[in-house]
Amino acid sequence: MASDRTQYKQVLIGMVGALRTVVNSFQMVAQDAQRFSETQLGSTAQAATGTFNYSAARVERPILVKECRIIPGGALTLNATNYQTVTLNYTNDNGGAAVILAQTNTNAVLNTTSFPGNTGTWAQGTSILVPLQPNSAISNLVVPSGSQLYWSVVNTGAGGVAVPAGTAFQLLWEEV
Repeated sequence: MASDRTQYKQVLIGMVGALRTVVNSFQMVAQDAQRFSETQLGSTAQAATGTFNYSAARVERPILVKECRIIPGGALTLNATNYQTVTLNYTNDNGGAAVILAQTNTNAVLNTTSFPGNTGTWAQGTSILVPLQPNSAISNLVVPSGSQLYWSVVNTGAGGVAVPAGTAFQLLWEEV
């Protein structure tokens, strides 16, 4: 059986789609259901060592993750020995094991395992796409209702890499 949100979208498509002047009813309804979340570091840079978690959202309905981005607050130079891994995760509301939705790193060496590529050097004013998990066991990256989404930043190496102040992590999703 379809969810109440899916049924609502189907009714909207039927109503809007019947209008002769509307040719993109499916796109209009999908965009109506999209949500956006931004988590900012604020005026203090993240320390160059350790693991940091930043809450993004809690969802009451199942969602489909559409896009994840990093908006750098300043410069960050990639490095082969001191780098960070940025991951979007979700857990159920009672904790449990984290499920990875998207991930990238700032390592100068190409990561060819489960998440190919890296961010390269960060520059303020240039957003960075965080690739969605390519070999996902999750059906189309659908996050179940009652889940908490959070960003994880893990620094690797002796010196680590500090995330510049003002950096934001953005997430776009659609209710399903």
